[in-house]
Amino acid sequence: MMALSQEHAALELRLNELHADRSSLVKTAMGLRPETLDVDLVGEYALRMLGRNPHASMIIMSDGAS
Repeated sequence: MMALSQEHAALELRLNELHADRSSLVKTAMGLRPETLDVDLVGEYALRMLGRNPHASMIIMSDGAS
């Protein structure tokens, strides 16, 4: 009975992890749809696909008036 209880607890933990992973994937998929496109998400995804860290990049924009 104790072994079943431990297995049940481990499976509950795994189920919760899978639910969190699914929620993250759904959020990402919604952000990549044409009707709900999230430009920041697309940029991060592109950097990840290129093997770059999206958090290590910095863009400095200038209005041209120096």
